Amino acid sequence: MVLNNIINKENFDINWDFVEQIPEFNNLKKGGYHNQWHMEGSSWEHTKNVVEAAYNLPEWNDLTHSEKYILICTCLFHDIGKSVSNTLKEDGNYSAPHHAKIGERMTRYMLWNESFNIRETICSLIRYHMKPNHLIERGETDIDRTVIEISHNSNTKLLYLLTKCDSLGATSIDKEDTLFKKELLKERADALDCFGKPFEFHNEVSKFHYFNKNENDCSPYLQVYDDTNFTIYMMSGVAGSGKDTYLAENLLNLPIVSRDLIRLELGYVDANGKFKGDKKQESKVTEREEERIKEYCRNRKSFIYNNMNIREIYVNKFIKTIIPYNPKIECFYIETSKENVLKRRKGQISEKVLLDMFQSMDMVRNSQFHNLICLRN
Repeated sequence: MVLNNIINKENFDINWDFVEQIPEFNNLKKGGYHNQWHMEGSSWEHTKNVVEAAYNLPEWNDLTHSEKYILICTCLFHDIGKSVSNTLKEDGNYSAPHHAKIGERMTRYMLWNESFNIRETICSLIRYHMKPNHLIERGETDIDRTVIEISHNSNTKLLYLLTKCDSLGATSIDKEDTLFKKELLKERADALDCFGKPFEFHNEVSKFHYFNKNENDCSPYLQVYDDTNFTIYMMSGVAGSGKDTYLAENLLNLPIVSRDLIRLELGYVDANGKFKGDKKQESKVTEREEERIKEYCRNRKSFIYNNMNIREIYVNKFIKTIIPYNPKIECFYIETSKENVLKRRKGQISEKVLLDMFQSMDMVRNSQFHNLICLRN
């Protein structure tokens, strides 16, 4: 799907007739809304209201062309996750649990071949668009941590405007209260000097320490000394993205920990490069992988961790495992078009499995690593 068919890049008008024919958007007409928070009818009507609210923002004329484009696109897609998660509860209200995360994944899949930076800004805004509603429930330290995290993984200015439009586009008995909650995001981002830009840490080690050392009372202004003495280069991307090619051209001289290579070592791969083992053999692959990672870490030896690493739960588990060894972690996220992936992995991985990877992946985030480099080929 191409955004050129959806939005006019000159005046930012939405082609609603075209959008309505897209199944994911058409499904927004089904079901209802919560009687307290949304009385405007369907998610489809709410989406149109939110887009209209963006055009009428007092801040609209002060936005750059790029900011206007991204904001309108995000307003359009922000509740797309409700097309599959909206459910009727026993009290007669509708609820859409986890629709922000679901919507992030759906949008990424739908816009995969769009500009990477535009796509991921839209997706990150969708991911975080419910956060401001709950900021006031947190203590001051947690509020600042959430705002700083958003500033490194998304854009606090555009998120503030998106969530403001979300409230303005809803017919709610508590509209003033929801708008007040959005102002808290702007207030704290201004105070932390990260409104529309990342919070500035002393160095990359201080940033990593703040986000990953699980010290809730840690100050973002703490200056952490860089005592790392080896580096782990973590690759990320769906199968067939070009991770091996990048390594061959840029990081060839370092040892590699890879499930594919371990399967090959253990004889679990057929002539076509396809895994032929069972669950027991896959467990042996995991065991050897973990042993090798810990061996390199104990010896403070830099290495490459070359797996797909596209699920947040597994990336976080890996980081938790290696943090005690105090490495520097640099993540290289590599991607290519869906067409390239299907062509490169034809005969090795079924098309259904590959497309499922696109639909279920979690994008790696800047706050998870010392450095994050994203490349498309």
